Amino acid sequence: LAEIIGDATTLRLSFKNVLKIDNLQGFNSLTKLCLDNNMIKEICNLDHLVHLQWLDLSFNSISKIEGLDRLTNLTDLSLFSNRISEVEGLEACTQLQCLSLGNNQISS
Repeated sequence: LAEIIGDATTLRLSFKNVLKIDNLQGFNSLTKLCLDNNMIKEICNLDHLVHLQWLDLSFNSISKIEGLDRLTNLTDLSLFSNRISEVEGLEACTQLQCLSLGNNQISS
């Protein structure tokens, strides 16, 4: 099982009632992570996923963009339909080509 986890490049956990991003140790080869339509409130515990290129956190309860400092290979990030009020925390995401922030509470 450890070998399968280590070789996995895609993980889809949509509509799984996930409360917190956790227990992703060993998934070091992930390039695509889908965590949409859950109950996540905070972006955390992703530092070791340095190969991640695509991250979908849409339709959650996230209020702040954070925890992306080590995700320098990220090209696609969806935070659509969360509770984000300010665009911040994206400085390290220099490869970002697609950013979805629609249906949030962004004031400026």
